[in-house]
Amino acid sequence: MRVRRHGVAGHVKMKGMKSTELIIEPGVLRVFNTVLVLRLLVSLLSLLVLLAPRPDVFPRFPVIGVLDSLVLLAYLHWGALARKMGRWHLPPALLLLTLTPGLEAAVTNWLRTQAGTVLAIGQYAGWATILVLLVPVVLASWQYGLRGGVAVVAISATWEAGLAVLSRVVGGPAVLTVLATVLVRTFLYAAVVYLVAELGKAQRQQRAALADANVKLARYAATVAQLSVSQERNRMARELHDTLAHSLSAVSVQLEAAEALINSARVDDGRTMLGQAQATARQGLGEARRAILALRASPLEDLGLAGAIRARAESAAQRAGFALTLNLPAQLGEVGLEVEECVYRIADEALENAVRHAQATAVTVQLVVEGGNLVLTVIDDGQGFGWVQMPEGHFGMQGMQERAALVGGQLSVVSTPEMGTRVVVRVPVTGRQSSVAG
Repeated sequence: MRVRRHGVAGHVKMKGMKSTELIIEPGVLRVFNTVLVLRLLVSLLSLLVLLAPRPDVFPRFPVIGVLDSLVLLAYLHWGALARKMGRWHLPPALLLLTLTPGLEAAVTNWLRTQAGTVLAIGQYAGWATILVLLVPVVLASWQYGLRGGVAVVAISATWEAGLAVLSRVVGGPAVLTVLATVLVRTFLYAAVVYLVAELGKAQRQQRAALADANVKLARYAATVAQLSVSQERNRMARELHDTLAHSLSAVSVQLEAAEALINSARVDDGRTMLGQAQATARQGLGEARRAILALRASPLEDLGLAGAIRARAESAAQRAGFALTLNLPAQLGEVGLEVEECVYRIADEALENAVRHAQATAVTVQLVVEGGNLVLTVIDDGQGFGWVQMPEGHFGMQGMQERAALVGGQLSVVSTPEMGTRVVVRVPVTGRQSSVAG
């Protein structure tokens, strides 16, 4: 994957990429380009002063600064060269910016000496290079760590010491003046190198930890999606088994009985049995259509959680003929799509159990937010199933339990024979209920 920053083609190393591809820390190229532009402007201003000199002012020799800034800007913005050189594209730029300030200072000091100025340590032009040299020191430490920063400091000090010796041969300032300046500056840079290298190391570790967390999060999301699909398939399998399969079995038995009655000359009884088979087939067809509609429709997207539960409860009450009491919020805060899907599916399962198995005459559905939890309660006055805890092997109850656990919720089912069933699910949420309507 290639990334461009201010015309420079950097490369982020990914798995499977060649080792020659450039790994650039975030912000390095932007800072590098900004500093070069500023250095070019300062050098041009110095050049203007040099072209109109005053007797009491001897400015720095700015030609080198102008040239190296222009060369480096062109070099860093040469995208084709960056792609060809790969990881070796950045080091030459840092090296050039490391060497040119020392050369500029040496030429300036030599010119001052030739003009008859005796330079003390405080008058040495190398002090003015401290900010310019700080840039490659910081960038190298940032990009390459402690070794990179130490290398830049060592190269700079060695280069200036060599230039001082050479300058002294041709009449430049005293070598000790230059060495004292370089020594003081080196100690200062050592502290900068250590601090920047440690900060860069911490930044890289944080990025690596974030990348690992993103990978784990992606895997978790994929796992959750797979579990959701698997649970939905199991739910639909149970739904089809409880509706279509039972209806078809009943129709098959009724048709066999009708055939036997007709063969035994009991035609009227046979016709009655055929009518019952036809009614059972219609009921099974309706249940199948309802299951298919539940798969295709998006009640949560269209109506929201409270509206979807209301529509589902009213549909169940119409089918089973029980009295329905609703206590649902007119609006809910942000509770998350996964939580909405979980609560809706549990409400759907609880209502379907009331329709098929409970033989209830009254059902109450309540949805509230209490203490940071979204609480759904479904109560029926049906026949119950006789277990205080969830009955083992009851796949509908097991599916509700799995759904609640998937979003960090808790499911409670209490049932008493001939006294009905109470289903309560509590799911942690961050949103808050704004208003409630009965």
